[in-house]
Amino acid sequence: MKETQNYELFGIPMDQEGYNKFASEKIEIEDNGEVKGHTLKQISFYIGCRDYWEHMPEFTRKCQQIGDEAAKRIRDYYGQRDGRRRYKIMRHDTFTGYLSDLKEVRDDLSSMRMELLRSREADEAEYKQKKGDRNLSEYERAQALIRWKDREGYYSAQMERLKNQTIERIAAIRDSFEEHIKDFYTPNGYRIDSGTMQLLNSGIKLSDDELTGLVAENIHNPTMLRVLADHCEKAGIKNQAVMSYGLHAQERGKEELKLFDQIANVVQRATCGSDMDARVYGVGREKDNFGQILAEGIDSMEGRALKPATDEK
Repeated sequence: MKETQNYELFGIPMDQEGYNKFASEKIEIEDNGEVKGHTLKQISFYIGCRDYWEHMPEFTRKCQQIGDEAAKRIRDYYGQRDGRRRYKIMRHDTFTGYLSDLKEVRDDLSSMRMELLRSREADEAEYKQKKGDRNLSEYERAQALIRWKDREGYYSAQMERLKNQTIERIAAIRDSFEEHIKDFYTPNGYRIDSGTMQLLNSGIKLSDDELTGLVAENIHNPTMLRVLADHCEKAGIKNQAVMSYGLHAQERGKEELKLFDQIANVVQRATCGSDMDARVYGVGREKDNFGQILAEGIDSMEGRALKPATDEK
């Protein structure tokens, strides 16, 4: 059996045509005053090599910047290419990957929030102790108040920083998720299945089971599910699978986006909400409330009638 060649640049799976187009492209990079040309294939290797990051960090950072720009061009290239069932290459193969990204935000920033919370509580307790200590002079109590006010300002600034980081990171993930949703659900002529269309236009009267079978064959293709739904509606044919899946396709990911926003809201509550929310949904609890909500969300997303096929780009 002939072995299949895997092509990849900057973590993006590619076909041979696309790989040949980009891999040999040369970019000049300056390192220690010397300018040399490096192919994108070489640059992709440098970025993925730990030794380069350890021994040539400045050079590798330049490669990373070039790689990020090249990866965007590669995604744009595949997004614009013709191909009946070709989808744009996205950040994740499945929608649940974006929910896992939200967990990373929560884990990173909630840890910072809990450290701030513990530190602030300790400072506040120290201030209250000194405030009520009659053995201290008025000057000493005044100094304690000044220090507490200074610490309050520090904690307020840190909370604002956490809030901005949370909003920015969630917004970036949502933008990628929304792009994936739009690409998946928007009707696309290149995703029209000619065999199914010939069958629908042939005049053959299809049985209920046969129509349900066509739905199953196109379960990862919202464009064709809408075609089937429109065909049955015009022909006055009632089929439960066609109507149900056609309706899901017409909703264009509204439920998926709603679920994403619900979990993103919990992330914000964990990182920059009230102290109580930080304790309930933050890291370090014996009962992982956020983990339970996330698991339910992933199960719900996985259970959706329509979702991308992981082997289809």
